[in-house]
Amino acid sequence: SALSLTRDLFKEGIEHPKIEILKQKVSVILESSPSAKIIIFSQYRDAASTIQKHLGTISSELFFGQAKKNGVGLSQKKQQEVLDKFRGGEFTCLIATSVAEEGLDIPSVDHVIFYEPVPSAIRSVQRRGRTGRHKQGFVTVLVAKGTRDEAFRWISHHKENLKSKQNVH
Repeated sequence: SALSLTRDLFKEGIEHPKIEILKQKVSVILESSPSAKIIIFSQYRDAASTIQKHLGTISSELFFGQAKKNGVGLSQKKQQEVLDKFRGGEFTCLIATSVAEEGLDIPSVDHVIFYEPVPSAIRSVQRRGRTGRHKQGFVTVLVAKGTRDEAFRWISHHKENLKSKQNVH
């Protein structure tokens, strides 16, 4: 029944309410600071593509890992090209999957947005660490009420608190 409901919503062109909230948030950020750099993290490539489509005129690029079995992916060379364009200010929003969490030289950004929370303290810290390196940065986590988003948000929060308490000793 969930699949049937989803198909009906898709046919009607109805998207998750987060999409509109995200678009509004990005617009507000850019109105107050037109040169702001933003990373939007999404768990899934399909969601990242949907986000880019709905951002419309806001300049953005997708950033995800290398090709898997289905052939969809960015080569290391293409990944580097995207990061160089982002660093150079050629676009405002980098819409990334987990590949942007660690190990790559991604420039510091003004705002990090989690399209959905992640249940991992490490991944959450790595994502947040992309902002606020040289000046104050901001983080927004979009959480859909009554969904697994709430659980993931609190799992990550409690794991971080537990780790910080363990490191005090």
